[in-house]
Amino acid sequence: MTNKNTTKENKKIRTVIICIIVILVFLGCAYVGIIAFISYKQRSTVMISKDVSEYELYKSGPNAMEHFKDNLNEGIWPDKIDSSYNVKNYFMMYYCPFDPNYLGWLNIEFTDEDYKNEVERLTLISSDDYIGVYNAEGFNDYKVLAIKADNNGFVYAISKEANNIIYVEVEFPGYAIDIDYDKYIPLEYLPNNVQIKKGNPTQKKYMESYE
Repeated sequence: MTNKNTTKENKKIRTVIICIIVILVFLGCAYVGIIAFISYKQRSTVMISKDVSEYELYKSGPNAMEHFKDNLNEGIWPDKIDSSYNVKNYFMMYYCPFDPNYLGWLNIEFTDEDYKNEVERLTLISSDDYIGVYNAEGFNDYKVLAIKADNNGFVYAISKEANNIIYVEVEFPGYAIDIDYDKYIPLEYLPNNVQIKKGNPTQKKYMESYE
């Protein structure tokens, strides 16, 4: 009789231990899931700067490493905003659901002398042949002063009015941008026919190469 009672007690103890282990495993998985979700939400947070006084913090360049966790220094955007520059518009956006996406433009009206110096600086940059990159066909009204273009996107400076230069940056991973860019940037600042949304021909061709 004593042995039967002992056996029952042992079974109860084992059952309790198993239940405790299951609960601990469940709580552990829930904890990991919550941490992963919080981490994802933090990574995917959109950061936007429209204040030109923050330019040196958020522009493409060494300081972007600290604030946007990456370095996109292509040498095209100005190093700093001089007091003589008339900044007509500034926008910089960072979005990182898994990898960094950047969207930005800077519209500056220069003095005659500053414009001359800036054009000279930009013409010294070795530009890429961007025609055909993501089906880009060029610009209707803008002259390209300098441009970098590859599978990661575009960084360039364009101009159509005297003393005015517009700097643009559209960079992304995975052959498609994760930002709904047409909600944020004037489409005239982008190359004609450029196709960088998800499912674009370049991305499809890349994916097909792995099938």
